[in-house]
Amino acid sequence: MYASTLESLANLDREIARLEQDLLALKRCRNAVSPVSRLPPELLSKIFFLALRYMDVDYSKMRPECTKMSICAVSHQWREIAFAAPELWMEIQIQANTKAQYLDLALKQVAENQEVYIDGWHVTSNGGFGARRILEAGKRWQVKRAVLNASAETIHRIFDGLDLKSEGTEALELTCLDWMGKLSCSDALAGAFPHIRRLFLMGWEVPRASELLKFSTLADFTLQRVAVMTPEDLHEILLFLKLARHLADFNLDIHSTGHHFPNGPWPTLPRLSKVKALSISSRDNQITSILLGALYLSADVERMTVVFGSHAGSTSAEVSQRAAFTLNLALRHTAAPRSLLVTSTIGDDGVEKGFEYIGFGAQWDGKRTLGIFMVVPGASFWDVGLSQNLYSLPFTNPEDWLLSRLESIEVVHYPSFPFWEAIAGIPTLQKISVRAWQRNDCFTRALQGDGLPDRSLQPETTTPFPALNSIDVIFTARSLNTTFKNGYAQDLATALRTRAARAGYSIPGPGQINTLHFYCCASELGIDADTHNLLLSVALDVRASVSTTPANFEFCRDSDAMDTYW
Repeated sequence: MYASTLESLANLDREIARLEQDLLALKRCRNAVSPVSRLPPELLSKIFFLALRYMDVDYSKMRPECTKMSICAVSHQWREIAFAAPELWMEIQIQANTKAQYLDLALKQVAENQEVYIDGWHVTSNGGFGARRILEAGKRWQVKRAVLNASAETIHRIFDGLDLKSEGTEALELTCLDWMGKLSCSDALAGAFPHIRRLFLMGWEVPRASELLKFSTLADFTLQRVAVMTPEDLHEILLFLKLARHLADFNLDIHSTGHHFPNGPWPTLPRLSKVKALSISSRDNQITSILLGALYLSADVERMTVVFGSHAGSTSAEVSQRAAFTLNLALRHTAAPRSLLVTSTIGDDGVEKGFEYIGFGAQWDGKRTLGIFMVVPGASFWDVGLSQNLYSLPFTNPEDWLLSRLESIEVVHYPSFPFWEAIAGIPTLQKISVRAWQRNDCFTRALQGDGLPDRSLQPETTTPFPALNSIDVIFTARSLNTTFKNGYAQDLATALRTRAARAGYSIPGPGQINTLHFYCCASELGIDADTHNLLLSVALDVRASVSTTPANFEFCRDSDAMDTYW
C-alpha cells in the first residue's frame, strides 16, 4: 500500500513536470507571436542598452543592476538576447546594497578580454568586498575605467594586497567620502594600474609628488575639492608639475586654505610644453596667483580656465586688480586672444560661480579658449543713480595682455566707464556686441569720446575705437519698449557722428562704419522711419534680427533669429 502511494506521487510529479514544460512551451509560443518579439535581436539589444542610460538622471532611484535583472526575468527570448549582448555587461555597477546574485550573473556574462567599466558608488565595507571581487576578476578582462566612491578605509581595504595588474586601464577615479582622507595606497594603485593616463581624485589630501609620479604615464590629472591647502602642499604640486613628463591636462579645485602663504620666493617651473589644458579654481586668490606666477605654459595651450576667489580681509577691487596683474605676468609670453566675451556668472561647465563673479571668455582660432572668473566690485561711485549696477572690471589699460590684440568683443554685462575707455583705445578692435539697457550708457559715452580732450586742442588725441567697423546691439526682454529702442538707436547714431567728427571724417562718407545689426527678442524691432534714416547716415548696412523666443538674460543669436532688412 505504501509503495503504491509513493509510485502514484511520483507519477503525479512527472505529469506535473510534463505539464509545466508544455505550459512553458505554450507561453514561449505566445510570446513569439507578440509584436515586441518580432523586433530583430540587434534592435532589442540596443533598447536594453539604452534602458541603462536612464539611471544617470537619478542614480539613487534606479540601479542598473536591477534593470538588467528585470530584463532577464521578462522572457526566455529577452534573457538569451541579454546574455548574448556584451555591451549590456561592459559596465558593472556596485553599490552598498548590490546583491551577490547580480555579481555572480555579471561575472558569468563578461567575455574573455572584453572591455569593462567598473563603477562603485557609495561603497560600504560590504560593497568593498564586491568591488574587490570584481577587480580581481578583471585579470581576464580589459578594465578600461575604474570609479570608486567610498571612505578612505574602504578604498584602502579594496586595494591592499589586490591581485591585479591591469595593463589596459586608462582612467581611475577615486572619491573619498570622509572628506580629506589620506591616500596611502599609491603603491598598490600604481601596481594594479601601471598605465593609467587619467587620474581623478576628489576629497583627498594633496598627495606627495613622489606618490603621483609613480603613475609614470599620467597625462590627465584632476585634484578636486581640496578642503585644506598648506604651503607644503603647494610645493608638492609645483614639484609634480615640474617632473610629470607626459602631463597634458591639469585641473585643481581648492575650497579653502586656512594657512598663510608667504609672498615668496616660489619656484618658477620650466616651460610646460606638453600641457594643453589647465584649470585652476581657488577661493584664495593668493594661491591662484602663486600657481600662475610659477607656471610657464606653452604658447599653444588649447584650454585654460582660471577662477580667482577672495580670501578674508581682501576687497573685491584688490582681488580683481591682483588677478589682472597675475594674468598679464603669467601669459605675457603667449599670443593674446583675438576675441573676448565678457559675461555673467555662468561658467563654461554650466556651474553658477556666484553673483559677485564676472567671466571673461577669450578665444583664438576656435580651438584655443581661455575662461577667467574673478570677483569684481559692484556699482562704481561715478555711476551711482543709474538703473543698473555697474561693475568695475580690472582691465582698464588697452595694453593689458587680455585686450592688447582683440579684434572682436561681446559684452553681456555692465562694465563701468573706465573699462569701456580701455576698450576704446584698442587699435585692432573691429567688432563690438553690446546689450542695450539704458540711454547714454557707458558704451555710447566711450564711443563719442567722453573724457578725451578736444582734438583741436590736442591733435595727437586718438579716435575712440579707431578700427571699428561693426556694432551689434541686443535688446533683451528688459528693453523692449519701442520708445527706448528708438531713443537708444538715436543715441548710438549721435555717438557715431561725434566719433567721426573727432577723426575729421565726414558723415555720410568715410566716417561711416560698415554694419549696424540690431537684435530684438520680440515680434518686431519697432524702429521708426526717421531713426532708420538717421542710422543709415552713420552705417553702410543697417539690419535687424527678430528672435522667435524671448531672451532670459541671453543673446538672440543669429542661428535663433530670422534676418530681416528694413
